[in-house]
Amino acid sequence: MFEYKLGKDRLTGKIISIDDVSRGISCNCICPDCELNFVAAKGEKNRWHFRHFEKTECNGGQETALHLLAKEIITVNNQIILPVYGKVSYTNAIKEQFFETIKPDVSAITNGQNLFFEVLVTHAAGDVKDGFYIAAKHKSVEINLKNYSFTNRENLENEILNNILNKRIIFWEEKVSNENVNKKSLIFYFLTGVSILLGVILVLKFVIQNKLYRKSN
Repeated sequence: MFEYKLGKDRLTGKIISIDDVSRGISCNCICPDCELNFVAAKGEKNRWHFRHFEKTECNGGQETALHLLAKEIITVNNQIILPVYGKVSYTNAIKEQFFETIKPDVSAITNGQNLFFEVLVTHAAGDVKDGFYIAAKHKSVEINLKNYSFTNRENLENEILNNILNKRIIFWEEKVSNENVNKKSLIFYFLTGVSILLGVILVLKFVIQNKLYRKSN
């Protein structure tokens, strides 16, 4: 049986780990998906887990819970390590706020520019969001938690903030192709060569004119 490690606090609406609640129905938690009562099974024989108090066909909403908790972790922190760009600081992180025509999982600011995070648990950001970020040149990152198995909040926080292998840069800065770089280099060297050649011609012209002038005198 699949073990439910995450529940939803009935009062705050925040996702909470089985490790951080009271035993039994007094945990005051509900299922993150169907929102029926959860019971915290915290005995001595089996591994701690949540289960539904009422009989239901619900699968426990663990993917939903993981997605919500991941977004919360990003919003309460202010630094993340990215591939290529290393440690990046950000401020004003807020989850699920509309920005123009889309709703990013988390929106933030870095160095005065918009920064958007997408968290992949079941569904990727998709072509629409990718296309929007790229076309508008917004810094954006997708964090892949699709096959992540939750153990505790600390490990999840480390996975989100410090693991560069689970991150995809959707857009960060415009890339200059090698072809363009090579073309610009060839033009530079060509113009430099022409300038040197003209300089040599002018020097030779001056020398020749100087010799002719001396001979005429």
